[in-house]
Amino acid sequence: TQNTLDSLFCRRCGAGFSEDLLKEEQAKLEASVAKGMDLLHDGEVSEAFVIAEASILTNPAYPLGYALKGMAHEKRGELAQALDCYETVVSLNPDSAIDRIKLNQLRTVIQN
Repeated sequence: TQNTLDSLFCRRCGAGFSEDLLKEEQAKLEASVAKGMDLLHDGEVSEAFVIAEASILTNPAYPLGYALKGMAHEKRGELAQALDCYETVVSLNPDSAIDRIKLNQLRTVIQN
């Protein structure tokens, strides 16, 4: 059964997840998103987008997954979708000045 990393119990059977298992899965997610960032920087936008989508399904509260998806949208020229992603990033991580700056930059580009 596909469970998200914000789940404490299995959606199918109700069994609890150990803290160690959740940490291990979070580490895998972080490594996957890092690989997605590398792919994006290497021009492999479609592959990075797939990783971003998977990371969001795995952990809907992980801001870097939305950031990766936003950057992939931006590389594709899909600025409205990129803006949506960055709005989610900022809502999940409101104390991040760099994410707010990126959001404001996208808003400016779209308005002009």
